[in-house]
Amino acid sequence: NQRVKDVNMKLASEMANLQDLQEQVDSYTSRADQADKERDDALAKADSYDELLAAVDLYVNGDQTAADAVGKLNSDDFDGSAKTLYEDLMKAVSTSLFNQYYSAGTTAYVGQDYTTAADQLQKAVDADPEGNSNSYVDALAYLGFAYYNLGDAQNANKAFNEIISKYPESTWATQVQAYISTDGTTGQATPTGTQGAASMQNNLADTGTANTSGAQTG
Repeated sequence: NQRVKDVNMKLASEMANLQDLQEQVDSYTSRADQADKERDDALAKADSYDELLAAVDLYVNGDQTAADAVGKLNSDDFDGSAKTLYEDLMKAVSTSLFNQYYSAGTTAYVGQDYTTAADQLQKAVDADPEGNSNSYVDALAYLGFAYYNLGDAQNANKAFNEIISKYPESTWATQVQAYISTDGTTGQATPTGTQGAASMQNNLADTGTANTSGAQTG
C-alpha cells in the first residue's frame, strides 16, 4: 500500500510539473502570437505611411493621380503629425475627389445602377465634409434617392433629412419630403413626375453633369 501511495504521489507530482510546463508553453505561444500581430500591424502601418508619402509626392509634383491616391488612404491608419499631413492633403484634393465621385455617382444613377450610385455618391459626400461644393446638396439628393431605390430607408432618410436641415430653402428640400419613410420601408414607386426623373434630369443639366436624356427611374 505504501508503494502505491508513493507511486501515486510521484505521478501527481509529475502531472503538476507537466501542467506547469504546458502553461509555460501556452504563455510562450501567446506571446509569440502577440509578437506576430504587433509585427504585422507595424508592417501595415509602415505601408500606409509609405502610401501617404507617395500621395504627397504626387500632389507636390502636380500629378493628376494624386487625388485617387489620397482617396485610397484610410485616416484610421495615421496618428500624430502623419494624421495632420493626411488631413491637410485631403482638404487640398477634396474638390477633385468630390467631382470625381459625384460624376461617377450621377452617371450610375442615370443608368439605374443604384448600388454603384450610392457607393460613389457616399464617397463624394464624405470627401467634402464641410459641404463646400456647389453640388453638395445635389449629391445628397441623388444619394438619398439611390438608397431609396435600393430599399434602404434608413440611409435614404439620413440624406433627405440632412437636406431639409441644412438646405431648407432649396428645391430639393421640398422634393424629398414625400420620400421620407416613417415606418422603416420605402415605397414601391421610385421618384416620378415633377419630383422625379424629369426634375432630376433638369438638376443634373444645371450642374453640368453628363447627358441625362435617357434617365429613367423605377
